[in-house]
Amino acid sequence: MEIDRYQEVAAVNWNTHHQEPVMLDDLDLLDSYYKAFLYMSRKIESSKYHLEHCLLPGQIIAFNNRRFLHSRNSFQLNGGFRNFHTTYVNIDYLRSQFLVLGKALGFNESPKNIFMSTL
Repeated sequence: MEIDRYQEVAAVNWNTHHQEPVMLDDLDLLDSYYKAFLYMSRKIESSKYHLEHCLLPGQIIAFNNRRFLHSRNSFQLNGGFRNFHTTYVNIDYLRSQFLVLGKALGFNESPKNIFMSTL
């Protein structure tokens, strides 16, 4: 987990498919870790926090990969094909362009949390 200069969560990395066993000699700390792990797992798996959206042909979805927990569901092709592409944008470049545009439009302050952290 990363914390930004506002002491808010900037990023959480969560991928249990590649998680190795936690090796801690301190059993109290290990117990605390697994309690937190189970708490987070339950929150992630809770449908209360899920949003599902089926993209139609020609639609895209864009989000900050470090601020948005995401996954994909299985689907049926039904005779079609899946055309799936990913791209990455340099966050510093995007942040810079956003701030330049903001100044051109008369915004003199950096908006807090618009791009994860350290604006």
